[in-house]
Amino acid sequence: MPFAGLIADTSGNLYGTASQGGGSRCSGTGCGTIFRLTPDGTFTVLHSFSGASDGEFPAANLLMDKKGDLYGTAGGGGPNDAGTVFKLSPNGSFKTLHAFAGGSDGANPQAGLIEDKAGDFYGTTRNGGGQGCNGAGCGTVFRLASNGTETVLYNFKGISDGSEPYGGVVADAGGNLYGTTIGGGNTDGDGVVFKVTPKGNESVPYTFAGPADGAWPEAGVILGRAGKLYGTTYGEGSDGWGTVFAVKK
Repeated sequence: MPFAGLIADTSGNLYGTASQGGGSRCSGTGCGTIFRLTPDGTFTVLHSFSGASDGEFPAANLLMDKKGDLYGTAGGGGPNDAGTVFKLSPNGSFKTLHAFAGGSDGANPQAGLIEDKAGDFYGTTRNGGGQGCNGAGCGTVFRLASNGTETVLYNFKGISDGSEPYGGVVADAGGNLYGTTIGGGNTDGDGVVFKVTPKGNESVPYTFAGPADGAWPEAGVILGRAGKLYGTTYGEGSDGWGTVFAVKK
């Protein structure tokens, strides 16, 4: 069950994740895989998740560096059953870079990662970061340094600042991070577009009000021209089937 899209290397090989399969573990459905598909159609499972220290249920796009190393997230599993950030080398060596712990740390990452020039990674977790959102935590924005040190840049409170970011983040030239949350923002919980500075200060460029402007943005945003952010909402809109939006950052 692949939820995310694909990435390609310079030879045209495609790489992706499947959230299940790869064996009979995880209640018989399999804990998920990382796979490669060559231009001639040859399919190879590069890693089958065990549901243990490596994590389980990867549902996000992969990221590839210049060396061909693959990086990504698993939404569950790990020693704390709160998900992981992982690295898979071209030689097949798999390493868990960070195991989320929940609580003040993040939990259950649903989106992929971005990397800066220093080799640090940035992403979101759907839960963790506190005790809000019925005790599960309302999610985080995090940085994972190249030396493996994880820092929670922002903990969502679940009110006006948003809650439960399902999508990842993008960064501008100043290192500011932008993304969406599927909940929070207003009393109906229609979601927000957020900004987090390198120092961890959060602001909300836009709060969705539904129904006309849409609600529940499940994916992240992209940076466009003239300082605008573009994205989609899962629901609401004039016909009730979601929207495509532009917001000034």
